[in-house]
Amino acid sequence: MLAAFQPDDHEHRRRTALDVGAVTSTGLLHGLWLLPSGLPVPIDEVPDHKRRHLDAAPNLVDVTDAGYQRRYSPPGVVRAVAFGGSRIGRTLQRAARFTPIVQRFVYSEGPMRPSAARVSEAVDAGVGLLECVASNARLLLEPSPAEVGVPAVYRWWIAELAYENWIYESAQPVS
Repeated sequence: MLAAFQPDDHEHRRRTALDVGAVTSTGLLHGLWLLPSGLPVPIDEVPDHKRRHLDAAPNLVDVTDAGYQRRYSPPGVVRAVAFGGSRIGRTLQRAARFTPIVQRFVYSEGPMRPSAARVSEAVDAGVGLLECVASNARLLLEPSPAEVGVPAVYRWWIAELAYENWIYESAQPVS
């Protein structure tokens, strides 16, 4: 699976300065989700099991007399995902099962000749088809737009996983 990740430059610089990487703990992300941006939440209004996570994350949350105040921001946004594989039917099923909060694609590394039935299946699932040959990509079928809906902590988690990989891929090799 590939992800089209759009990093937030400001948040990336902030995290780099604090030596904070990707936040992939779902317990911590759920605790942060309880805290509205810019408003303190009294400590006694946060469940004990979430407080433990928040107390262990001083670069993501401030503890003041007024309570917890979130400093966390997502590191960016995942805009699309693409699934590759040798069997288009199986790959199309994987893409269709992925959350539609992002655009979803099936891609091939070589010519793609989907049957009419597979194209119909992709249309029904809202999955785009992308043919990649050498360094050229050709869109065979446009995906459905992402379903924006109500924000949820799952979007943060997906962004954090993509950020973790982006950091790894962006790192300079040590010589």
